[in-house]
This record gives sequence, C-alpha cells and structure tokens, in this order.
Amino acid sequence: MRTLARIVGRGLLVASLCSSSLLVGTARAEPPRVVAMSPDNGDIDVDPKLTHIRVTFDQDMEQGGRSICGGGPTFPALAGQPTWETPRVLAIPVKLSPGGVYALSINCPSARNFRSVGGEPAEITPLTFRAAPEGVEPVRRVAMTPETNREAIDAMRSAIDDAYSYRDRVMKNWDGAFEGSRAELEGATTPAAFARATGLMLGAAADPHIWLRVNDAVFGTFQRSYTPNFDGQKLAATVPGVRRLNPFTVTGVFNPGTPNAIGYIEIGEWSGDTESLRPAHDEVTAMVRAGITRIIIDVRINGGGDELTARAFASRFTQGRSVYSRNRTRDGSPPDGWSRPYERAVQPLAEEARDNPRAAAMLVDADGNTLDTPPPLFRGRIVVLQGPACLSSNESFLLMMRHGGKAVLMGAASGGSSGNPKPHNLGNGVTLLLPSWEDMEPNGWVIEGVGVKPHIEASFDPRATRDTVIDRAVAWFDEP
Repeated sequence: MRTLARIVGRGLLVASLCSSSLLVGTARAEPPRVVAMSPDNGDIDVDPKLTHIRVTFDQDMEQGGRSICGGGPTFPALAGQPTWETPRVLAIPVKLSPGGVYALSINCPSARNFRSVGGEPAEITPLTFRAAPEGVEPVRRVAMTPETNREAIDAMRSAIDDAYSYRDRVMKNWDGAFEGSRAELEGATTPAAFARATGLMLGAAADPHIWLRVNDAVFGTFQRSYTPNFDGQKLAATVPGVRRLNPFTVTGVFNPGTPNAIGYIEIGEWSGDTESLRPAHDEVTAMVRAGITRIIIDVRINGGGDELTARAFASRFTQGRSVYSRNRTRDGSPPDGWSRPYERAVQPLAEEARDNPRAAAMLVDADGNTLDTPPPLFRGRIVVLQGPACLSSNESFLLMMRHGGKAVLMGAASGGSSGNPKPHNLGNGVTLLLPSWEDMEPNGWVIEGVGVKPHIEASFDPRATRDTVIDRAVAWFDEP
C-alpha cells in the first residue's frame, strides 16, 4: 500500500511518497548518494524553458518512495508526477520562470523516503539554482580541465595544512585521502562535481563546520547522526500557557502569580537579525517585573547562529564580566602554526552594549528611541536545558551561562563542534570553508568532538506524554 503525503512544518513543504514495504537486513549498506543533478547545485542563468530536473543516484533506488522537500516561493512549480527514467535517474517535471531562484532538497530531516533497493535512506542533498532573466541567454558551461583542477587541489591542500584548525583531530593520513580522491577531483567537469567529490573526501574529517560553496549553493561534507532530546509536540502538555512569539521564541510560566513561579523561554536559533530576539528580551523583562526569580532557558534544538546575538541575551543574566571561552587560531605562524590563545568574555547588558551592537539594540525600542530605563537584569536561579543538537555559537552560549550567569546546565552533552569557518577560494568556481579556531573552555579544555557537559544529566523519554527534561528542571528548583 502506498500513500501520497504532504508534510508542513516551519515553512517546509515535503512532497513525500511512502512505501509500506518492510526491508530487514543484518548489516547496513552504504546510503545512496546523489552523484549528478541537472541543473546542478549552484547553477546560474539556467534556461527557463527547462522542463525537467534530473537527479542521478550512485545505486539502484526503491521506485515507490520519494521525498522532494522545500516550500515557499523558491520551490519550483511541479508540472506533473516525478518518474524514474532508470533505476538510478529521477526526472521531476517543473515549470520555471525567467529570473526565478529555486531551491529544494532530496530528502530532508523530516522525510527520508528516497531509499535504495536495500532500504537505506539517501543522504540529504540540497539543490539551488537560478533561471536566466528575461532576454538573457542561458550560460553555456565551460568544462573544467584536469590542469585547473590540479591547481584547485593544490590550493585546497595548502589551506588544510596551514589554516584548518582541526586538521589532525580525526584525519591522520591526508596524503592518502588526496591520492584516493585525485582521479575524481581531476576529472570533475563542473564546479558542482568538484565540490561533491571534495565533500565526499572531506567527510572523513567528521566536521560539520567544513563545507563548500558554488555561487548560491552550499555543499556539506558531513551529516551528523544523533538522537535529539526534544520534541516540540510535548510542550503544550508540559509548559502552562505556552506561546510561540516568533519562529525563534517560545515562552510560558509555571505557577504564575505565585512565589513558586518559574519562567520558561525556548530559543530555537541565534539569528543575526537583531529584532528576532527582542521578544525573548521582552519576556525576560516581563518576568523580572512580575517578580519571577526562577527561569528555565531551553536551547536544546538550537544549532547556533550569531554569537553576538547569543551574547546579548546572555548579558541579561550575567553578574559581572566573565570569560567564557579561550581560543587560538591556526594561521601558519611559526613555530607551531598557531596564534597565541585569546579570551572571549560576556558582560552585563549596559557594558556589553559598548562593543556588541546586538546588545546596544536592546537599549532602544523597535523604532530606535532610547528607553527611559534600560531592561532589567535577571538575578534569580537559572536552569539551561541542552542536548546533542547544540552546536557552535549555542555551545558558546552554554559557556556564557555557566560562567557568566552561574546557571545550572541540564540535559545531555552538546554536539561538540565550533569552528569559526573562513573561506578559501580554490580558483575553479569552488570556495572551501574551513574551521579556523580551536574553541576551548576557560580552563583550556577543547570542546571539539567532546561538547559541553551538563552539570546535571536529565534523560528525555520519547514515549512519555510530557517533556521529562523540563519536568526534571522544574523539580530541581524545589530540591534542597
């Protein structure tokens, strides 16, 4: 039995065809990979008269399942049902418009129904391209040569040797990696093909902060596998009066109007848009003025973003200038190729605002008028909920709250990846982004591959009707 399903979540539309067949095996095979797309990821000035997007996999695929993910104005209009031209080639009929910008994904976290005949879900693969504007001739691709690719390979090797901060953490044989991929890299005829081959090679570094860029398109190198300790569908049953203020902020209050009140704020992303976190700041202000002295800050689904935004929010809880991280940068400097370690610190809001524009923006209203009184600082007890989805700037936030806010961190260890990636132009239409720093706790412990450990471990039970991590935090406030 097969059913056609459309799944909508956070603006994501998934055209998903699912098969009910059950495949059982004792050993897992390699997941299918997309090896070619037409148009390709990152293509610009694509012929708007194009009638089909073609996707080629590296192995035979189960014909009854598919997940073509996307949504909104960038999702191409479908002109019919996708069909399999061969066991490995899918044709998606589309109708494009001149000048249109398009994006979709083959499989996505919420739907992974492209599967091999052995039942393995295909790797999540994005596709972004632009159609030629009206009156502009579509660009004819100029095939790359082995010579230009060899120059790009040399540039990539130099960047890895001189500038990649975690070069030796996982990969021990870079010579072997380059030699094993040389034929595919030299033989690539388009920037996208070169980026895909590079991504496959660099995946062995197991570093989610390495990626490649071709025009508007991003090519990942490593897809993390982890079990989240959060389910948004449990919030309504767990947090009284839960409200979503915007795509990034959810709030609620336990025991409102009583001395035992506990505020709850979920932050889903540290957006670089200054106004995106104003509702969260306003909630802190409202809770302080309501006399709430206990608060839960939930960042379990937050994968990072803009560190200045995270620091501006942490400044509402910081009790004084606090060093939360030490870093050193791989810059080729003699004798060991590293800069001297330097510190990063968070300060209370007024002091933070001197150097942090995200914090300064909270001292004025949405119209730019200076507030009569600055937002109050929270001076109560704080629990911050964390988990394996926490990465990068959100791990920095955990450290800000541990050292600056004196918060109790609760949940599971964070993902352990913070790289401050810097671009390296390879000269053949591909840009490689490599982590540039080694991020450490103030005592010098490197968090890469380890993560930030919670003070209190709290398990998440996916079978429960309530969020057991939040319940553990609420109970902690009443413990002696």
